[in-house]
Amino acid sequence: MTDCQWSTVLKNLEDVRRLAQLIAKLAPIPSLIGLQGTLGAGKTTWTRMLVEAISQGRLAATSPTFQLVHRYPTDPPVYHIDAYRLKDDDEWWDLGVEEWMETPSLTVIEWADRVAKWLPQDRLTIVLECLDGDARCATIQSGGPRSFVWCQAIGRQWE
Repeated sequence: MTDCQWSTVLKNLEDVRRLAQLIAKLAPIPSLIGLQGTLGAGKTTWTRMLVEAISQGRLAATSPTFQLVHRYPTDPPVYHIDAYRLKDDDEWWDLGVEEWMETPSLTVIEWADRVAKWLPQDRLTIVLECLDGDARCATIQSGGPRSFVWCQAIGRQWE
């Protein structure tokens, strides 16, 4: 079995931070997280909180929209990719993503649905949806055996 899916409502930024910290703590290395959601859904905010959790507050992530990728010197390193502005297959492969996914690192891809055909199936996908005010719905899905175990552990410890 490789399908795990669960959703939770993140009522405020503290809930967003708590989820990012939990996912960071439980992440198998190497691993890949695909973020999906509309503009303003909180993808970059969530990633910033993940980087802060891994770096124990020493680093803050910024949006890689115009540079396409940021590498944070955390332990493990975090690669943060924004696929929104990618023009074609060549630009994707020129980023060197194959290398990162095979090194002991955590790769986070915003707008992962735009590059899904190039991503490994065994990844964690997080879909963020805006609700009223600052609230967000986070739906977490696995795509293979490693992410299945990860997804289940997140769901168990979230409660």
